[in-house]
Parts: sequence; C-alpha cells; structure tokens
Amino acid sequence: MLAPNLKTAIDGLAHLIENADAVLPFTGAGISTECGIPDFRSPGGIWARMQPIPFDAFMASQEMRNEAWRRRFAMADEFQGARPGRGHRALASLYQAGKAPAVITQNIDNLHQESGIAPADVVELHGNTTYAVCLGCAARYELPWVRQKFEAADGRAPDCDCGGYIKTATVSFGQAMPEAATARAAPRSWCGPRPGSRCSPSATERGWRSSTASRPSSTTWPISSFTTTSEPCSRPS
Repeated sequence: MLAPNLKTAIDGLAHLIENADAVLPFTGAGISTECGIPDFRSPGGIWARMQPIPFDAFMASQEMRNEAWRRRFAMADEFQGARPGRGHRALASLYQAGKAPAVITQNIDNLHQESGIAPADVVELHGNTTYAVCLGCAARYELPWVRQKFEAADGRAPDCDCGGYIKTATVSFGQAMPEAATARAAPRSWCGPRPGSRCSPSATERGWRSSTASRPSSTTWPISSFTTTSEPCSRPS
C-alpha cells in the first residue's frame, strides 16, 4: 500500500501496529544503510564497485576463494564499527514489548541480534557474514581464525580439516537458500500453529487505506512493511 506523503504513512503504520496483536517485520538492506553499510545494488553500492563471485566459481577456483576472503576482510576493515540504527532499535522495542515475535531479514550483518533481538528469533534468509562454515561438514569457524590462516598463507583461503571449503555463512549467487531458515520463516508468517486458526488479512488488505483519488502522482510512501494480525500469535519452535 502506498501513502500520499510521509506523515500519512507514519500515521497509517502506527495505526496498524497499535491495532494488531502481533507484527512480523521483514527487513532488507535499507535498514542498515544509515549504519554505514552500503546496499548491494544501488548506485555506489557494493556491486557497483566489484562483481559478485557466483557460488559455482567459488567452488571451482582457489583464486576465487582467495578473492572472496580478501573482499570479506576488506569489508570488515571498512564496516566493523557499524552499530544498530534507529530502525533496528525500533524493531527491537517491538520485540521486547511482545508485539513482534520475530524478525525475518535478508540482511547478513547481525545488527538485529546486536539490537537486542534473540538470535533464535532472527530468521536470516541470506545467512550471516560474521562467521564461516565448512561447505563439506558444516563445521563453524570464527573469522579471526580464518583471517589468521589466510594471512599466514599469503592470501590463500584455508580449507577445513575434512577437505571442505570454508565460506562465510552467507548465500552467494547460485547457492541454494538455507533450508532451515526458510522452514523457520514460513510458520512465523502465519497467525500461529493452532489447528484451524484463520489469519486476518495482511497489512496491505486491512486497516488504514489511502484514497487513490487524492493520491498525488509524485512521491508515495509504502506502509506495508509489516505483516499484522488481529489474532494472537505464538512463537513457533
């Protein structure tokens, strides 16, 4: 849903949140840009400065694995001071008040967790860049260890003891979405696991509605950032 101006959008969103028993935020790169983390696709974003490394290239080439880790550590040096912004803190307040049972995010920066939302209630559809995993045995590796090995080997990406490749725990182009996160996201998008429960219409279908007759042709503002329900929601396991 689009609102004709910012004030109307804010008032409409506040009305939706106030009148819902629960809201389910879904966030993307925009919430972290004010924290100093650029998004990927906008002008001046990360992909404007460097081409992404597809998953198959990472798997096929030691050179590409080396480059992927070189980029990761360069990003760490540039963005490691990022802290949760106003949007993160606002969602954490909703969570702590019991209004938001979880957050579903496409972000990989761990800022929702740092804002005070329990890691178990942050569903990361694109993974998390603050640690690494072996693609063979799924062993977890902390980044300081990976960096020490990388620098000691003159920029060669280390491998796991099992022989598998170590990669940041993020989803690359061409890599399958994480099944566990996807499975956790689905039930959190419903009113709850109660048999026979019926979800109320989403934020785009109920509550405040802007008048299309009075809507100007210039800037409009989205207000459907949340899924809301007027029925009690529980936190799925």
